[in-house]
Amino acid sequence: MRELLSHGIRYVRHVWTSFWFLPLVMSLAGGLAGYLSISVDETGWARQLADKKLVLAITVDGARSVISTVAGGIITMASLVFSLTFVALTLMSQQLGPRLIQIFVRDRFAQFTFGSFTGSFLFCLFVLAVTGTGKKGEFVPVFSTLLVIFVAIASFCMMILYINHVANSIQADTLIARLGRQLSAAIDELFVEARTGQGSKDEDENASDELKKVRQELQKSNLEIEAVTSGYVAAIDTEALVDILCKHDLRAATLVRPGHFVTRGLSLLKIDNKLTDKDFGAFCKEVQEAFNIESTRSLSEAGEFEVNALVEVALRALSPGINDSYTANACIDQLVSAISSLAEAPLKPRLVADADGRPRLLLYSQGFSHFINTSFHPIRHAARDNPLVLSRLLNACRVLLSLRDISDQDTKAVNQHLIALEETIESNVSTGEDRDHLLERLGDLEDAKNVK
Repeated sequence: MRELLSHGIRYVRHVWTSFWFLPLVMSLAGGLAGYLSISVDETGWARQLADKKLVLAITVDGARSVISTVAGGIITMASLVFSLTFVALTLMSQQLGPRLIQIFVRDRFAQFTFGSFTGSFLFCLFVLAVTGTGKKGEFVPVFSTLLVIFVAIASFCMMILYINHVANSIQADTLIARLGRQLSAAIDELFVEARTGQGSKDEDENASDELKKVRQELQKSNLEIEAVTSGYVAAIDTEALVDILCKHDLRAATLVRPGHFVTRGLSLLKIDNKLTDKDFGAFCKEVQEAFNIESTRSLSEAGEFEVNALVEVALRALSPGINDSYTANACIDQLVSAISSLAEAPLKPRLVADADGRPRLLLYSQGFSHFINTSFHPIRHAARDNPLVLSRLLNACRVLLSLRDISDQDTKAVNQHLIALEETIESNVSTGEDRDHLLERLGDLEDAKNVK
């Protein structure tokens, strides 16, 4: 039952974030609004106001002309917006990378705009279908026709707002800032327990001792559960895994995390005790269902998607065909801003206990070193002969080393990048003045580090 509920929640989340769901709902709402407005007109209330000249008097021919004109105009605006959107997406994918199309597809404002056009068009069709026909002679939907006029004005304003929204959204700085905010939010969610779940010093020491004990016991085991399909790990149902382990009285450690690509036969989980052949088959099936493996990367992969997207934008900006160093520098700034939070609140491996407080599951974790290596190595290789970007990487290392709560392990990771930067500068920067300036900055950074 839990597995069915988990799959149902994932499916609902997928539908909710898809591009077609909101426009479909708004289209149905537009048709329903047309039916309700016609019902209001059938009461004769709006017609009486028109006879008293309190509202605009409308004839049958005038109503048909207005409604048909508005319906045609709305569908024309919708086609224009679709065309502009595809042109913008094409340019964005070429300049910044196709990975960013996922972000635009999930843009609620874009979905709302398309939904408003389709809903308005269906509203006009419903009203147009009954205009001029009625049980008591000619039927003029005065109230509905006035609503159609307001819908036309609103649709025109929506088109202008949408064009402005698209023009701002496809700008490199706007997209990079948005990716940076999403990465920071993903890291905040991923490391919330490391920041807020710390207890007293004695409690932390006891938890650390228990963690070492469980890790040592699991290292002695060679019993592993393998993946039955290839793809990206989108999510791991931790609660389901703990329940499964509790049912079989086992302890285990995950060997992958969301964002990893697994191939068929790759180990997902290591357990500490052996089961009978009958129980082991059922156990493997339950464990494999707790790992949600998808064919493509998704935005739900805590931080991995945003890091890869920012790195991809930087690499494309540094390609010979584009050669935009400032865009690459903006990506580095956003990466450093997010990664610095990991140094201030380092991620510790999580040991999840069952309802009775007994440790059951050791979760695989990747922290500061993983993110800085994933971010800096590709950019440094692409910018090996670009003094402007190499200077920004040096500044990024300076910012990270100046953090007050950075650990010795994280400092070592930054120092390794400084060594790699020094080798890159000496080997690839051909201009003597630029090379000397960068090496001088590197020397100042080394001196400041030694003083600290």
